[in-house]
Amino acid sequence: MTMTVDERAFIDTSVLLHATLIDSPWHAACEDAVRREHTSASELCISSQIIREMLIRITHPLTLNRPVPYTSAEAVEMMQPIVAAFTIIEPASISILLGLVKRFDVIGKQVHDCFIVATMLDANVRRLVTRNAPDFRRFESLIEIVAI
Repeated sequence: MTMTVDERAFIDTSVLLHATLIDSPWHAACEDAVRREHTSASELCISSQIIREMLIRITHPLTLNRPVPYTSAEAVEMMQPIVAAFTIIEPASISILLGLVKRFDVIGKQVHDCFIVATMLDANVRRLVTRNAPDFRRFESLIEIVAI
């Protein structure tokens, strides 16, 4: 059965990371946002890009303000329930990415966010939950942005 656009939401790394880390100052807000989306959307989605970004963030010593980052074994253990709980959509076709880069004049590190939007569009997901809404504003004509 194909889901309609309104039935799915894509959760950005910025929200998933803080919803996962109980010692984060944004934990409660991000966890609440994921719960709200789970109530209103029948399917919560992430992509392999989000899993990769999560692994980078939780194992890097400078990104979590922790004296010691999580080990690779701890990181994998943290990610297993996430992988089981979310629908993982495949990355977008390169033609969609290249079209968005050209249309919205995307450059540098902005390509990471553009690839999320391309992946969403390719999978017919139009709702994005993020803590980094300004990074996605240029795509508002294509997706709904839920800012946390």
